[in-house]
Amino acid sequence: MVRGDRYKYIRRLTGEEELYDLEQDPGETRNLAKEPDVSEVLIEYRLALLDWLQGTSDMVPRDFDSRMTAGQIWARVAHLVPPGYEEDVKQEIRSGMGIGAAFGYVRSLAEHSRTERG
Repeated sequence: MVRGDRYKYIRRLTGEEELYDLEQDPGETRNLAKEPDVSEVLIEYRLALLDWLQGTSDMVPRDFDSRMTAGQIWARVAHLVPPGYEEDVKQEIRSGMGIGAAFGYVRSLAEHSRTERG
């Protein structure tokens, strides 16, 4: 879970996501995670959670780990991929990109995407 001044983001182990606007909904009764008008906020909080995870976890393997299939790697990073980059990321994963590199690649795409939108 990541909480900012206005929003609270939760990602469950099942992959479900929750995003609450704490100013408009302090009781956290309306999940905004699937609302298109907060997609930028959702991406920001996903990346904040990833930053925390990477900063506090053991080393994430950068090279391809044969225990994880391309589909499993995609499932771990898909929710972080900015719209329009899905096929690029899938191709990189199919080409042998490991889980750690995939997270880094997706993060760079998200930052680039935010910079382009200005």
